[in-house]
Amino acid sequence: LVFLLAWTRFQCEEGKGWHLWLSTFALVWALASKEIAVIACPLAAVVACCYFWPLDRKAYVGLLLFGILTLAYLFLRTRILGGIGGPPRVHAELLGGLFSLRSMQFLAHGLLDGVAPVHRELVSKSWYPFLVLPLLALTCGIGQCARNGRLRRLARVGAPFLLLFLLAVLPLAGSRRLLADNQGSRLLYIPTAFSCAFFGATMALARGQRGKSLAISGLCSTLALATWLSGLVLENRNWHQAAILSHRILDEYPAREKDDRKAVFVTALPSNWNGAYVYNNGFPAAVRLFRSEESKVFVLPINAWEESRESGGNHLRWNSAKGWTHEPFKATRADEDPSDAK
Repeated sequence: LVFLLAWTRFQCEEGKGWHLWLSTFALVWALASKEIAVIACPLAAVVACCYFWPLDRKAYVGLLLFGILTLAYLFLRTRILGGIGGPPRVHAELLGGLFSLRSMQFLAHGLLDGVAPVHRELVSKSWYPFLVLPLLALTCGIGQCARNGRLRRLARVGAPFLLLFLLAVLPLAGSRRLLADNQGSRLLYIPTAFSCAFFGATMALARGQRGKSLAISGLCSTLALATWLSGLVLENRNWHQAAILSHRILDEYPAREKDDRKAVFVTALPSNWNGAYVYNNGFPAAVRLFRSEESKVFVLPINAWEESRESGGNHLRWNSAKGWTHEPFKATRADEDPSDAK
């Protein structure tokens, strides 16, 4: 978003060279942080074409610079990971599923969750009001714009936001991420920014000077903001519970003798709490940093637990009720699914 704001400012008549450098720095930072940033260059092109057409020389220079940086990132990603989509197997699944029915379902969920950004597992059957209420508020706002004679202006102001929203959602078609929890909701950070911008533009144009028009726009805004705020509170609660669990696992990790250098094999670590990461990775580093343990720690999948006993070393299994135990793992127990702490 900083990249797009700086880029838009650079395109204005008062735009300075440092705005371009700021947008370039923001793009590099975004590419180094999250792979979804590859859509930044197409988004910049849409902003330039929608608001500053016909394009001048500095627009082409900026877009060329952004394109080179994005291509360089994709090249490095392919060299390091073995494919644009990641390791060869993941890359093949990504490209193979782009135009499948399953991918279209992901895309449809992305469009809906971009309007109602709350994961459904937290609200169960009551998820639908989180979708219906913002859509109802948006529909009332558009109707109020038509009544005020501002529908054409809304189309001119809001169309770029809708186009940016659709473009930002498109990568979800091949992501194969679950949008029903926090693991997938992070992919909606950028799309929801544009859906909120469109909603804000609609409510601003729907607002009248006084009376019923002002009351309707205010009610619609309150209705949508209340549902979005509730979803945000529920999602933050998930991350809070994940943080508590990650601290508990580390605090209860058994102390070792200083002269004990045997390797430690652990299993059944919860990777997430309703999608909020716990120890998806990084547990060995956490032990080394916060428990000052020098012995090697290996996190094993469930099916490798029994086989690892032949290699010697210490074996620990996490149990949500008992904490760390040395008991043999029983795969038939339903409460030991490490993919979800709940």
